[in-house]
Amino acid sequence: MIKRLLFSIALTLTLPLLSDAQSAFEFTHFNQTTSPELEGNNFKCIAVARGGYIWAGSQYHGLVQYDTTTKQWRFSVELSDVLITDIKADQKGNIWVANAGRSGLSNGGSNIGGGVNKYLAEVPDISNFYTITGFGNLTSRNVRSLWIDKFHPPASSATVWAAQGTYISTNITRAGGFSVGDNGAPPHFTQKIEKG
Repeated sequence: MIKRLLFSIALTLTLPLLSDAQSAFEFTHFNQTTSPELEGNNFKCIAVARGGYIWAGSQYHGLVQYDTTTKQWRFSVELSDVLITDIKADQKGNIWVANAGRSGLSNGGSNIGGGVNKYLAEVPDISNFYTITGFGNLTSRNVRSLWIDKFHPPASSATVWAAQGTYISTNITRAGGFSVGDNGAPPHFTQKIEKG
């Protein structure tokens, strides 16, 4: 009985402290109203990188980087009008960006472009682009999600899994699947699962 009474008194005294602590937290909002340099408000993903950089991806309004120290925005020239679906940082500070490409409504297709961009930690203005053609070897250019394997990191580069959906272009429909990379040399990704 005494234990219950002491517990009730302790709970009564600490609850107001907990509610005060919760109400003291404030959010800072970033949108076209508070940050007019942003070209849209339809953001899909966000990641935090080394040095306090925030990377955010939007639907057809590009990839943006926010420097928490200088409070400045930087915009990717390469990824200015694509659907960015996921962003991850690897162990070395590189940023991996999944995108489903540009809207292809004009010619009856979808997912024009699309793939995975890797922004190097040392030179964040330069990226490597991987897609279905060339040395990328992705299953589909409609990349929807990334996962960085932190449990089995290779010595040279990160192990990145890319989940891809089906894409449709003017003349072809291509099934999605999973790919894993970066192999460090062409082909950079290996198709793991593909079923049409």
